[in-house]
Amino acid sequence: MKKPRIRPRCPRVGPGRGLSAEPDPSPTARPAAEPETGLWVQTRIKMREGTRRAVKLHAAEHGMHMQEVIDIALRNYLNSNEAPK
Repeated sequence: MKKPRIRPRCPRVGPGRGLSAEPDPSPTARPAAEPETGLWVQTRIKMREGTRRAVKLHAAEHGMHMQEVIDIALRNYLNSNEAPK
């Protein structure tokens, strides 16, 4: 019989729920693009398993949530002048 996966509880996002759009400052973090101050909205995305694992590990190592890591990465990518590969 397969063991059920137990995930740690994450706070829900939304108005008045205590999550900020700005990540905790980290001495190893790269400066992000202009920080967003709007509310978090829920979305669904699919990503490769290895990418998810890397994001989760980075978030854990820096005391962040996965959504914060992805938000910073996307804002940096969108503000860069790099062409998609």
